[in-house]
Amino acid sequence: IENKSLNCALNANLGGLGGYSADPLGNAVDRFSNALFYNSPVLNGIQVNATVGSRESAGAPAVVNPFSIATTYRNGPAALLFAYERNAALHTLKSVAGYVMVTPETKVMASLSYQDQGSTRPLNQDTKAWLVGANHTLGASKILAGYGQKQVDGLNKVKQISMGYEFSLSKRTYIYTDVSNKKGAPAVAPGSANSIKLYSLGVNHAF
Repeated sequence: IENKSLNCALNANLGGLGGYSADPLGNAVDRFSNALFYNSPVLNGIQVNATVGSRESAGAPAVVNPFSIATTYRNGPAALLFAYERNAALHTLKSVAGYVMVTPETKVMASLSYQDQGSTRPLNQDTKAWLVGANHTLGASKILAGYGQKQVDGLNKVKQISMGYEFSLSKRTYIYTDVSNKKGAPAVAPGSANSIKLYSLGVNHAF
């Protein structure tokens, strides 16, 4: 399930599970390195995607090979995704997501994630996050909106609301702008309930 409407709120989502093990603070990078990828044929709307990465380290000993597996089901205007990941430090991430085309121009989507970093963190081990988003296409324009919350065990809840706009210059190129408001730690500092505003402006081109 891939859509920039959810990406508008992804700063409120979970940290990625990378191919490297966690650093001494328990963090992990957001990608697999030196990995094997498999995408199954689509059968009755179902596809399985799997990744196995090499055991590499970024500041701490790697424990196991990281992997991820996801199953996607598409049926007409709707789709569902179930995914499970484990990185080299034994952190795990479970996710479920889906979307529905309410009209040919309007898509509504949501996701729910749970991350367990208990293998390296004595505190704040569990993180839960959920997101909702929508977009509406008007000719070459697309309006996007997203809202998400993240709750790290023992820390303040993070909330983020975002709006975005895209304009297609061609089939492979569009310009975009996003604005969002983020409240709660670590939006400003741990334990803070203040908020910050985030802005972006750019051009996307698919080569």
